[in-house]
Amino acid sequence: MRLHSFVFQVLPAVTLYQTTVAASWRTTTKHPSPTISVVQHIANAPNLENLAVRRHGQVLVTSISSSSIYQISPGNQNSPALVARVPGVTSLLGITELESDVFYINGANLTGFNIVPSSSTVFKLDMRPFSDGAARLSLVTKIPEAGLLNGISRLSWHDTSSLFLADSVSGVVLKINVHTGKYEIALEDPTLSITKEGIPIGVNGIVTHRDTLFFTNTNQGLFAKVPISLSTGLAIGPVDIIIDGTLVANDDFVRKEGMDCQQWAKYYHRG
Repeated sequence: MRLHSFVFQVLPAVTLYQTTVAASWRTTTKHPSPTISVVQHIANAPNLENLAVRRHGQVLVTSISSSSIYQISPGNQNSPALVARVPGVTSLLGITELESDVFYINGANLTGFNIVPSSSTVFKLDMRPFSDGAARLSLVTKIPEAGLLNGISRLSWHDTSSLFLADSVSGVVLKINVHTGKYEIALEDPTLSITKEGIPIGVNGIVTHRDTLFFTNTNQGLFAKVPISLSTGLAIGPVDIIIDGTLVANDDFVRKEGMDCQQWAKYYHRG
């Protein structure tokens, strides 16, 4: 099952859901209601946070209430497989694939919205040896200046060194070289920040598509995009707000294959 067959927002409980849309986005602007079915129940990982789909369809899942990474296989009723326990953190957040079957994960120590200062950490998870029963987990770097590393996305499909990291508390997007561990602020804008009372999570989900970074801001209730340089990761134009202030608890998202930006925005606004 490929990534574009999933459309997810927040996963607040212990059940992973699959959604499918029957109609073609290329032939209609009427948005059909998705069909939702339970893929698997993960009893030991409450408050599911993020996921990544492996090349053969297995799904890696993180939880903000657990330091364990699980793998589920849609269509297979076997229990979720424990992939790794991540040391030194209590919560796992964003996860993304950078090289084939090599994933990177944001971790931290938090309970609810209470974050232990200087606990944000980036880990590497190499799934290539997992067929033998053990994935390789390693530390990329700690980022003590970060408020809370949350969303994560590769810079471009041709770059196997660079990742974007959303700092939901500081309201910035960092760029990190996963081979050297060096990082810097790539994007800083009021649309990434916490600006009002409510959920204290600014920039949250992030996804790059070609030379554009799409992002949500939970505190401001917005969905936006910004053009970026694929070499530096810096903005090369202003932020364009697609949905302004009307989203509630907006979190992670994926882009459906064949869906243009406006269709994507209209569908996301329905959620």
